[in-house]
Amino acid sequence: SISALKQSQQTFLPEISQPLMLQDWLKNNATEFKSSYIASPTEIGNLFKDSIDSIQFPVRMAIGPEGGFSSEEVNIARTQGILPVSMGKRVLRAETAGLVVATVIFYELGEINSS
Repeated sequence: SISALKQSQQTFLPEISQPLMLQDWLKNNATEFKSSYIASPTEIGNLFKDSIDSIQFPVRMAIGPEGGFSSEEVNIARTQGILPVSMGKRVLRAETAGLVVATVIFYELGEINSS
């Protein structure tokens, strides 16, 4: 991600976290984030791109394993104020979904000041 940052002459470096169990992610620095999302392919009517205007920074997104999070996991996240969103009709690989999220944010909001 550092090489991509330099190549594209950007000033904001997204943090890419190591894989975590959902329960650990939910507890992990939760109060530091103003917007939290969980990717859920079953949230067809709630597209991530449609929630861009309401994002407050810092923001985080949970990307699930192959097949997505279970409905129980999504409901647990929802009870903690995390908004379940769909990335659209296409099924994304877990390793590319994070890039898609960052790209949508950068495209829709332009240059992001991380402070």
